[in-house]
Amino acid sequence: MSEWSQRTGDPVHETIQKYSDMVYRLAFCKTQNRFDAEDIYQDVFMKLFSEQRHFESEEHKKAWLIKTTVNMSINLIKSAWRRYTAGEKETLPAAEHANANPQREKLMAALKSLSEKYRVVLYLHYYEDLSTDKIAEITGASPTAVRSQLMRGRKKLKRMIEEMEVD
Repeated sequence: MSEWSQRTGDPVHETIQKYSDMVYRLAFCKTQNRFDAEDIYQDVFMKLFSEQRHFESEEHKKAWLIKTTVNMSINLIKSAWRRYTAGEKETLPAAEHANANPQREKLMAALKSLSEKYRVVLYLHYYEDLSTDKIAEITGASPTAVRSQLMRGRKKLKRMIEEMEVD
């Protein structure tokens, strides 16, 4: 670890500490590939600090990070290189699930099998605690579409979990 990142009170270090999990998980949620998620993670923070952006509030900074992560993920997914090299979908590293209970593992497996549009809105709503209006602003969808995706995503998730319990 470099000397600059060990200093307390360093705004760069504090921002990375505060938002790194959110950026990585959202990128992984979109790409389903840890290598792509790591690249996006680095690119988002490089863009943030190289442009020396000024934010009105922490919420504004968080919204910018989410929007930038979503946009960079979409750009990567649409790229010709990604279409050419896309392989199997991955899972989060085992360490992420080390303390997981069987119910949580069922939920995570069901979440991963949902289509991207449902995974992303569920993640932003439940993990990042964003309103449907804020999710709509970030994703470019209408608030009505986001509410619909949340409702359908919940139903699909419930059905998948019930099917897992039957098996």
